[in-house]
Amino acid sequence: MISELIPNCPKEILIELRTFLNNLFTKMKDQFDSYYGEKYTVKERNKIWEIVTKKHLTIFQTFIELLNRQNPNSSSYKDTNQNYYFIPYPNIPENTKLHSLNHAIKVYQGAQIT
Repeated sequence: MISELIPNCPKEILIELRTFLNNLFTKMKDQFDSYYGEKYTVKERNKIWEIVTKKHLTIFQTFIELLNRQNPNSSSYKDTNQNYYFIPYPNIPENTKLHSLNHAIKVYQGAQIT
């Protein structure tokens, strides 16, 4: 499904989505480390996290490939160019970049109407 949607999605929305997913991944990794920090060694946690990450990378493979083909000279690329490992986050806090993503979608929709 993602492979069918990504090529038709506007670049502005993809950039917002990239930033949003990166922030979610960072939060989830922090939560993972804090929860399992006392129960497992660093080596064990890293091994588990690698397995989790690989499974979720499969889901977002098309999205990541499209982002990697993005123009490296654009300012948005430089602002968000990091090693991304995307994973879904079930409990999204209300004050996140989701508002920015929704805004980008609405702006795009408005531009299509006019």
